Amino acid sequence: MGNLDFVAIDLETATSHRNSICEIGIVKNSIVIESKLILG
Repeated sequence: MGNLDFVAIDLETATSHRNSICEIGIVKNSIVIESKLILG
């Protein structure tokens, strides 16, 4: 199998509500490209 090129976005929430995003990360080719922690 050749190289797969894809981007996955993972959003973490502080509560069960969708509007409580507290962390977001972007992974490409199994490497974390960027991760942001949002508090307050």
